[in-house]
Amino acid sequence: MAWSYNGYYGNGYTDYYHGYSLEESCSESADSDGWEDEEPTRGTGETFPTVFTPPSNRPPQQVFTGRWRVGSILRHTLPWDKGICIIYTDGSCVGNGQENPRAGWAFWHGSANTRSRRRLVVSGRLEEHGPFGDKSAQTSNRAELRAVIAALRFRNGPAEGFHTTVIATDSDYVVKGATKWVKKWLRNDWTTRGNYWVKNIDLWEALLGEVERWEDRGMEVQFWKIPREWNTVADEAAREAAIEGEAPMWWEDPIGHDLEGLVD
Repeated sequence: MAWSYNGYYGNGYTDYYHGYSLEESCSESADSDGWEDEEPTRGTGETFPTVFTPPSNRPPQQVFTGRWRVGSILRHTLPWDKGICIIYTDGSCVGNGQENPRAGWAFWHGSANTRSRRRLVVSGRLEEHGPFGDKSAQTSNRAELRAVIAALRFRNGPAEGFHTTVIATDSDYVVKGATKWVKKWLRNDWTTRGNYWVKNIDLWEALLGEVERWEDRGMEVQFWKIPREWNTVADEAAREAAIEGEAPMWWEDPIGHDLEGLVD
């Protein structure tokens, strides 16, 4: 398995709590929808993600204080709108731009519905090949994009009751690229102003493919650029993933249903 699922212990904000059982409410719709069997697709620019506007200048953990129970997981939501959840993503590359770089990615998507309320993080090494089989480099920017794509492919947000997923990242490259630059790149057939090929086209296409897929199912994707000090959980996990094991040869998706083994 090319990715890992870890529990990070920490104090969470549990002022608000809503919920339903994944098994009772959305497992049937998730299975019949077939979302977990879909391969990555190349987005066409049919729709684009937007920028999330926070209601205050507080850190996201003090903004997304709502808790929406999905089976054994507590998803973090806005307290006044349980249909908006947040996922923190990050990528890291040891020796970026040097010989034998090692890249890893991670995302923090919720807390365990147990006494510990431990943070639930998924992480992995960046693959040697991209989502469409192209040989690719180990870089920090690719790891950042890979984390976002993994987060969007991990669970079926609409079936769990979400109409918006907010991706919180400290990557300016990801946020500006996804919400602004990619529109120009598409108009210019994936070339820059200097007539060079845009880097990481395969991952940008895959990201747009996820945005379009969830838009078709009724869920919007938004990006929130946050300071690095607000993204320490995903950052630490991505750094750890970058130095562990060998990079998998081929693309592999972590798919999360109602995760087991969360009793503590």
